[in-house]
Amino acid sequence: MRFILENFSGNNLVRLMRQAGYILINDYQENSELSFIKKVGLGDYPRFHAYLELDSKSKKLKINLHLDQKKLINKISRPHAAEYEGELAEKELERLIGFLQKNKVS
Repeated sequence: MRFILENFSGNNLVRLMRQAGYILINDYQENSELSFIKKVGLGDYPRFHAYLELDSKSKKLKINLHLDQKKLINKISRPHAAEYEGELAEKELERLIGFLQKNKVS
């Protein structure tokens, strides 16, 4: 699920995401994306996985969120057991957007 927040100046995006319950991970970084996870239960999976990219010139924050159901088995072919749609992902994206909008620095 993708969403763009307008007029967002993320002076400390990592701190904001931590406050929202996410942990910064370094498993994937393309361009200037930051990768965050939030566990759903007690184990490592399922977990929410969010890629965030802030364009400081346009002040747009791009959010790409999905629900990882299980660990990636083969990094070469990248068969991904993830849900990009569905009630859980939709509710989490709404919660995250609300939190970031409430706490953003513009």
